[in-house]
Order: sequence, then C-alpha cells, then structure tokens
Amino acid sequence: MLDTVKLGIPLTQSQFKRVYASAFSNPHPQWALIFPDTGEMQFRRIVGLASTDQNSFHRDIRWDIPQNYHEDDTYLTVELSLPKLYYGHNIRLLYNFVSALELLKELFEKHFGLTGRKRLASIYEWQLWRVDCCYAWQCPSEKIARQILDSLKRLHFPRKKPVIYPTTILFKGTTYSLKFYLKLPEFREHDLKALLKAKASLEWINYCEELASGVLRVEATLRRKYLKQRNIKTVADLLEPSISYEFDLSSHPEGFDFDSAVFAIHCYHMDISEDSDWSVIAADAEDGQAFNAPEGYELEYFTRNGKVDYRHTGEGFILRKTDQPTA
Repeated sequence: MLDTVKLGIPLTQSQFKRVYASAFSNPHPQWALIFPDTGEMQFRRIVGLASTDQNSFHRDIRWDIPQNYHEDDTYLTVELSLPKLYYGHNIRLLYNFVSALELLKELFEKHFGLTGRKRLASIYEWQLWRVDCCYAWQCPSEKIARQILDSLKRLHFPRKKPVIYPTTILFKGTTYSLKFYLKLPEFREHDLKALLKAKASLEWINYCEELASGVLRVEATLRRKYLKQRNIKTVADLLEPSISYEFDLSSHPEGFDFDSAVFAIHCYHMDISEDSDWSVIAADAEDGQAFNAPEGYELEYFTRNGKVDYRHTGEGFILRKTDQPTA
C-alpha cells in the first residue's frame, strides 16, 4: 500500500507560465477545497516544499513551483496522502495507486486550467521524491492491537535507535524511517479534528473511527536518496512486475520443483532456449535474487514426475532462502 508520496511533475515552459500566473496573480488559486462531504482536501501551496520533509498526517494536497523556469529541470512539487484523496481516509489499504494519481492529475489540470496541449505529463513520467509504503493488520480488538504493539517495543533495528511512545514505535533515519503505530489514536489526534473542523458528516466520522479500531499499522518512509540508490526515479519504476515468494529450499511442497522453476525464468533472461530440460538442471541462485519477466510473457515448466505443471504468467518472484518453510 502507498500512502503519502512526494512527486515532481515535469513542466514545459507553457505549463509553467500557466501555473505561475494562476499561483501569483492572486492568492485564491493557492488553495481550494474539494470533497467537502467527506472532509476537505485542500490545495495548499507550501513554499520550499521540494526541500522540506512534511509530516504524514495532514489532509492537504501540498504543492509548490520554483520562481524561475529551467528547461528539462522544472517541476510542480506535490505531496499528499493518496488514500485520503481516493477514499477520504487512509485507514483502508490502497493498492490501486495508479487510479489515485490519475485523479490527482485531473484535479490539477482542472485547478490550473491546463487543457489541450498544456495537459500535464503522463503520471508514469512523474518523479518520485518520497514514498510511504504501509501495511495494516485488523486485530480482533483495540486492546489486542495495543498488546501486539507493546510486544514490538523490544525490537531492535540495525543502526536505528527506537523512539518509543505509548501508541507508536519509530525507527528514524535520514534516508528512510520505519514506524509501527495504532491507527485509532492517530486518527483521533489528527484526522478527527480536521474532519470536525471541515464539518464533515458525523456518519462519515463515525464510520472512519470504527474502521480504525483495532488496526495496527507499519509504515516505511522512503526518501529521495533511498529511492535513488535503488534506481526508483519515476512512478513507472514502481510498476515493474514482481511477486515475492519465500520457500525453504530443503523442504519443498510435494511435487513442486522450485529449483527448476527458478532456473527456467533465469535462463529466459539469458536468452537460453526454452527447449532446455529444466527438470535435470538445478538453479544456481543467490538469496534475494530477483527474477522479473516482462508483462504478457508465459512460460510452462514441469515437475520431475511430469504430472503437475505450473505456469509463469509474466510477473516474477524474489528468491528468499529461509530456515523454516513458509506458506
């Protein structure tokens, strides 16, 4: 799941002039309210946004542009919570972030009057300067969620000293940070106040509060340097197809020849003929090695007994060697 992202939307000179004129001719276009029924999402210009690290619990669509245009190096900087834009809250997991970004593109084009050839670049070309990756567990009760969080307070993380609060554990760093926290207290502290101030319906507020109850969440904030080191530069780089599986290579499920499966895809990337007999060649793969195949590619490979076939449908996996079998 993606939550808060910071984006750099590339601007042509004509786009820059249009946005700049809208932003500085009068103060009104620097802020605007959308989706008032579920609590406002407010366009808000934050000067210097590109070089500052904002908190992750605001409900604004924050943006900024530089004072001057430089060819091929001028961006509309945007920071927001994608699920808050798409759902009105960030409690439920958002996997379809592409649709949320398309909605954001549409809103900015409408907000700044960018029509025809002045429309913004494809979302896949947008630069990524921060990505918050999240996952959440729905526990049976808030009490159980708190007990699990308390048990995590004994965790140690390499080169990161924990900062422990009653409902949050933070491992802070300059390139990335990791946080475990209870969603209900965070919602009450930040979103609830904002929703009441925005005069959102009580039905919506009660729904969100109930949804947040018992939710334990983990959030990794990946900053620009971390993303750059891993060659994640644009939205398109987040869409490289891959699926991760974990197997104990010394204890396969009966009838599944995992080594052969790994080798089949490995050989495909080396342009080795598909006629190779995968069943008699063992895979030579390192722990953590990624096997990604292009979208639409299909490859059949078989177990040694020839009775069961498995089809690779063009995504991929990462080899993880573990001490125990995993489901």
